[in-house]
Amino acid sequence: MKTFIGMLIVIVTVHSGWAQEPYEIQKIADGVYVFIAEDPTKDVVNGNSILVIGDNGALVFDSGTSLREAKWLVSEIKKLTTKPVKFVVNSHWHWDHWIGNQVFTEAYPQCQIIAHSSTRNAMMYQYPRFVKQALLTQGDMIATFKKELETGNHEGGDPLTTYEKKRWARTYSDLVKDSAETRQYRETLPTMTFDKKLTLYMGAREIQLVFLGNANTRGDAAMILPAEKILVTGDILVAPVPYAFGVSPRSWIGVLKNIASMDVHLIVPGHGAVQTDKSYVQNVIALFESSYEQVAAGRRQGLNAKDAITKVDIEKFRKIFAGDDEAKNWAFTNYYVKPMLDRMYKELGGELGE
Repeated sequence: MKTFIGMLIVIVTVHSGWAQEPYEIQKIADGVYVFIAEDPTKDVVNGNSILVIGDNGALVFDSGTSLREAKWLVSEIKKLTTKPVKFVVNSHWHWDHWIGNQVFTEAYPQCQIIAHSSTRNAMMYQYPRFVKQALLTQGDMIATFKKELETGNHEGGDPLTTYEKKRWARTYSDLVKDSAETRQYRETLPTMTFDKKLTLYMGAREIQLVFLGNANTRGDAAMILPAEKILVTGDILVAPVPYAFGVSPRSWIGVLKNIASMDVHLIVPGHGAVQTDKSYVQNVIALFESSYEQVAAGRRQGLNAKDAITKVDIEKFRKIFAGDDEAKNWAFTNYYVKPMLDRMYKELGGELGE
């Protein structure tokens, strides 16, 4: 049990997964369950999913990164409620949040899929490229990981570290599982879109879908349960380390500050643990602002991207977000530092485009 602004918050673990299952199930309010995906620092990630049960149906926020994960979600949801899933919300276009759409429409043929209009447009453009790329590269990637694990060396000859061997083995296993179902993917796009806000009612249960601004993508949908004071963010917020691929840095900072000012008791991120206070949000804001200010300073000095980024010192934040954990440190470097500082430099030069 954890306290939040004077209130008693009780999060109950309904199903402890991860050892054999893709999610841990937590009940965070009456009729509200979070499916916490395992390890957000690994290479082949899966996003959190949320089940909201109303008087006359249910809603699922994010449908999983693969068909097998989505099938597991459906089977567990049917244990929690006999009510039909009427809505599936996709927080954004990244694969780990919507590949499971087809499984939900097969299990619940009447369900509507909802997303921001920009997200649907991105899905239409990105999905064929994703499947084509997966079919072209999965075999080579699997072969490379297998060879490096067998030889204990990188392709260039340098030996794998102990940590790399462990990480490579896990990634190899995940890729093999994914490759078996890639040809079964069927594009299942949103059937409803919104631009600013959409309010749904399932009996007395009110659900607000909102667009807070460009952040992790240019169509991030967040969900607010006003009665329960719960905010579900998608990848606007990810723990324990932010994901910063293809982001809008300056606007994202503003979105996070908006979240920090909201009257909510629980924040469910797109990956990672449920947040019971605003401390993690504040840490992310501080990290982003420090990074942005330092990259901007390099720009003002006329430095090129490489030199401007090299001068950025955010090691104090690395300690906050990653500590001595190898996986978190790897993620901090590869999921935050490398993509984010590059995006910031480009944005400051007006090079991100529309």
